[in-house]
Amino acid sequence: MTNDNKFSYLSGKDKVIIYWQNKAVKTIKGNDADKFQMNIADMSDKQAQIYMAKLTDNFKRGNEKKD
Repeated sequence: MTNDNKFSYLSGKDKVIIYWQNKAVKTIKGNDADKFQMNIADMSDKQAQIYMAKLTDNFKRGNEKKD
């Protein structure tokens, strides 16, 4: 993923850690970590950012529309 992205992740043996602006915000373990890795493998960078935002409940961090 590019440096412009706010979300990133680190995959370990049995877990995935999701980071928002280089701060760990969620750890996923077990079957959920496997599912995450399978889902994100085929996503574009933009899709992956939205997916991680939804998983971490941080979807409205700068993504909401301004009226």
